[in-house]
Amino acid sequence: MASHAGIHHSAAALRTLLGDNGSTINQVRMRCRSSTLRRVAITRVVSVAAV
Repeated sequence: MASHAGIHHSAAALRTLLGDNGSTINQVRMRCRSSTLRRVAITRVVSVAAV
């Protein structure tokens, strides 16, 4: 019973930690992706405009 409660508590703590870290990691990923996405969007717009 105690081990089950401990596992549940650790899972909740992990979820909160991942929630905080996940948001920052997503922000970093979005910053890294924004440049590549911009490039892809520009190439797509140019290709569509060319057609």
